[in-house]
Amino acid sequence: MNKKEPPLTAERLSKFRSLSQEGDATLLERISLLVEQERALRQQKDKLEEELRILVHIKNDHYSKLEQKNSEL
Repeated sequence: MNKKEPPLTAERLSKFRSLSQEGDATLLERISLLVEQERALRQQKDKLEEELRILVHIKNDHYSKLEQKNSEL
């Protein structure tokens, strides 16, 4: 991805490029696309953080069980 282009879906990036070519008259529309994408990315981030929290909890539980089994030997 080009560092000057925002991380948008292919469809939104195409629309963003098209709007950019139209100039400043489309600034609000481009900002709207960026805000929508920011919201979507934040939701994805929150979901991934929650999934990671659950995974780490399960992993730690397994480590505890393994330590307990090893201490019984």
